[in-house]
Amino acid sequence: MNSGSYQSEYTGSWALIVGIDAYSHLSPLQGAVNDATAVAAVLKDKFEFPEDHIFLLLNEDATQRTIVNHLEILAQRAQPDDRAIFFYAGHGATRKTALGGEVGYISSVESQDGKWNSFIRIDDVTRYSSLIAAKHIFYVFDACFSGLALMREVAIKVRVPDIPRWIADCMTHRARQVLTAGLAEQPVGDLTEESHSIFASYLLRALAGEAMGSEEEITATRVMGFVADKVMKDPRSQQKPAYGDLPGSEPGGDFVFKYPGLKPFRVPANREGGINTGILVKLGQKLSISASGVITYDSGHHFTNADGVMCTYKELPLAFPPVWKPAVWPHENAYRTNDGQLGLIGSLIGWIGEYSQETAFLIGEKAEISVNGEGYLYLAVNDAKGTYADNEGEYEVTVRVIQ
Repeated sequence: MNSGSYQSEYTGSWALIVGIDAYSHLSPLQGAVNDATAVAAVLKDKFEFPEDHIFLLLNEDATQRTIVNHLEILAQRAQPDDRAIFFYAGHGATRKTALGGEVGYISSVESQDGKWNSFIRIDDVTRYSSLIAAKHIFYVFDACFSGLALMREVAIKVRVPDIPRWIADCMTHRARQVLTAGLAEQPVGDLTEESHSIFASYLLRALAGEAMGSEEEITATRVMGFVADKVMKDPRSQQKPAYGDLPGSEPGGDFVFKYPGLKPFRVPANREGGINTGILVKLGQKLSISASGVITYDSGHHFTNADGVMCTYKELPLAFPPVWKPAVWPHENAYRTNDGQLGLIGSLIGWIGEYSQETAFLIGEKAEISVNGEGYLYLAVNDAKGTYADNEGEYEVTVRVIQ
């Protein structure tokens, strides 16, 4: 699926969670299984990942073959508008290359020192992002290693100015993001008084809400920035987490744990010129727009819905008996739309950028619109220009970018 074809929501959620304390040949850990179990629980209970979409591999179940097989399951099952997270808690290792570089590895339960073919290369794990269709993939490694190639380190978004625009940016662009506990040869704290590693403790705190933004959103970007800052400043820590984007990411894309629902825009009937939604759209994009409500105009004589269908006039039904065609009232001086119609009084209309008949369109109660211009989306109740002052009421309108 190409960029711009994603919906502004998730259709499915997937997680592959690995935690290993008891190794066959490596030194044991104490908190990896607890960390993995806690992450799986928060994904299910707080972020509504379906239980049968969470694959939890602990200790003896976390073999090299099983881990890779479950990555393949994600590649086969995840759909383009899904999200997927891979979390690993256990031993990490770094291997020098013949050319002086470094390659990072994670261990499986059967890994052995010196037998690199018993480990799993990090880039083999992250390369699965080209096979997994999910638009958002977030890799989290509670292990230390080097050799991870990042496109760029991400910056924390301090404020989200507009919810629909923010959702459109995050949800309609691809994201492949990664967060690791530390670099090679940095000791990783295994167990704290919170019964988790230092890294996992702050990760769970971030997901519990401490990395939440001003609009109650929790994104991978915010989680990564929060965890890295807290781990580096913790006096118990000698770690410096690494984080950023992997190849395949697009500007604006971000894995989202939680976001507020689409808040409806309120479009007052008495506001000539409409409202600027703050949604920046491009030529050829498709919008799904739905509206509800009844407004009055002409000093309260006419009641109409967003389609411009007059419900009553002076409290008398206009469509009676019901088989009659509902009445609409076009007006020469109202805003016109690109279908060539005269403006329908009381109807919901929209346009892109500065109003023109070419970029204006009739919306009604529910419509899918293919955008024929570029700029910010405006919404308005139609009326004869200069006569808005006696209108009352408003329409509630939700907008989704679907292509």
